[in-house]
Order: sequence, then structure tokens, then C-alpha cells
Amino acid sequence: MCIRDRCWKPYLENYGMGWETVVSDGERLIYHDGAFDNFVSVIAFLPETKRGYVLLINSEDAGSDLIEASIGEFLRIARVQP
Repeated sequence: MCIRDRCWKPYLENYGMGWETVVSDGERLIYHDGAFDNFVSVIAFLPETKRGYVLLINSEDAGSDLIEASIGEFLRIARVQP
């Protein structure tokens, strides 16, 4: 197993060294989100299809709702695009 795979292997529920890993419709989604000093961000990718995205938001108030919605929207778009 390569080092990258060890980082993404869940060991506490879905958490693997800072990365959340979930399976959605048979595809593995790896992501990490966080907030600091009124800034919110998320990075997510589907390693098997080599697709991913980053979202940076400068409002913690709006950020959590946008982060949650963005992951679902990313999955929808990634599955439609060839």
C-alpha cells in the first residue's frame, strides 16, 4: 500500500489522517473541510476518475451551508461530464 493510500484509509469511522472518505454511488469520495478566522474551505476529489475541486469562502456564516451543498453539486457534475 502506498503512503497516499494509507493517508486515505479510514481508521476512525470515515476519518483518515485529516481526510474524510465516503463511498457515494459506488465511487470513493475523499474530502477535507475546515474553518479559521471567518474563512471556510473544502477540497474534494474522486481519485478513480481524477476529478476534484476546491472551494474557498470568506464568510463562516454562509460557509457551512455552501460547503455541504457544494459536495453534492460536485458529485452531480462529475458524474454527468465525460
